[in-house]
Amino acid sequence: MMGELLGILLPLALIILALFAVLHFARRRFGLTGQNATPLTILQILPVGPRERIVLVKARSGRVFAVGVAGQSVTFLTNFDPDDLTAPESAAPAAPSAEGSGIPLSR
Repeated sequence: MMGELLGILLPLALIILALFAVLHFARRRFGLTGQNATPLTILQILPVGPRERIVLVKARSGRVFAVGVAGQSVTFLTNFDPDDLTAPESAAPAAPSAEGSGIPLSR
C-alpha cells in the first residue's frame, strides 16, 4: 500500500517540479512577468484642449510613442527614439509646458 502511494506521488511531484522549472526559464527567456507588471508606462501627459491631450507612452520593450487622446478616441501620433527624450530635471511633477515636456522641439 505504501509502495503504491509512493509510486504515484513521487512521479507527480517530479512533474509539478518540472513544470515550475519550465515556467521559470520561460519567464527569464521571454521576459514574461507576473500580473503586477504593467506593459505600458505613461511618461508625460500634455493637455492641448479641454478634453484633448497628447500622451507619451513607453512600452515594456523600450519603445516610446505619442498618442492623442480625445473624449471618444485614441489616435497613434508618432514613434520616438528613447535616446531623443530628455530626462525630467526634477523628481517633483511640474506644470505641463512645451519646454519641460520632454518632447524634442525643432529649432
